[in-house]
Amino acid sequence: MTQSLRKEHTKSECGPEREREHEVEHGEKERVERSASGDRSDACANLRPHPSARSRRDLIAGAGGIGALLLLGALVRQSEERADASARPEPVRPPGGRDFASLCLRCDRCRSACHADVIRPGNLEEGLLVMRTPVLDFKLGWCDFCGDCADVCPTGAIRPFDPKTERVGLARLTDACIALRTGACRVCADVCPYDAVTLVDGNRPEIDSERCNGCGRCVLECPSNLFQSLRATRGIEVVARKGVPS
Repeated sequence: MTQSLRKEHTKSECGPEREREHEVEHGEKERVERSASGDRSDACANLRPHPSARSRRDLIAGAGGIGALLLLGALVRQSEERADASARPEPVRPPGGRDFASLCLRCDRCRSACHADVIRPGNLEEGLLVMRTPVLDFKLGWCDFCGDCADVCPTGAIRPFDPKTERVGLARLTDACIALRTGACRVCADVCPYDAVTLVDGNRPEIDSERCNGCGRCVLECPSNLFQSLRATRGIEVVARKGVPS
């Protein structure tokens, strides 16, 4: 009985203190756990990228993908252009022109300097390598070999030209030629400044390749597209001579 009373006394004295200690320990443990949990949450939040950073990365990645596709398309188109180059006629270039693919800046100075307005920029249908480089269009004018285009070219893509020893192109008749069909036209022979066109066999034009310089005046003056409204081509054209750089 004495031992029982002693145990109850000890329990009554130590119980509240132990309970308080237990509560303090439990509260401290919960505080520590909450603190650790908060630290882990903060760490995870720091590891997660900011939404603006993700959007910038997505934008850069998207732009890079588009750029790669455009470059791939350009390379494929260029390879196709090279493969089809033999089938496409070479454009007639300004006198003294050479290696436009690597030298020409597409600055348009030659066209601005041309008083005859015969120079135009090449278009996409003529090929990527020709696009925006100078081309002679004899439906706009004819070349008198003044040399102004060579004077203003900053890279040497157009060099000085001697029309007495060098040739730009060669004139040739088309099936739209009125003289070939009816013998009723002699314009090309009358306007040629180099006497390269003569009339034979009843006003049939004949072109002397040694005299023809490819100036294009015959093309400009040809009336076939006026008298034959259903025909878009002229009765004569100038083509690039083989061996002339493009």
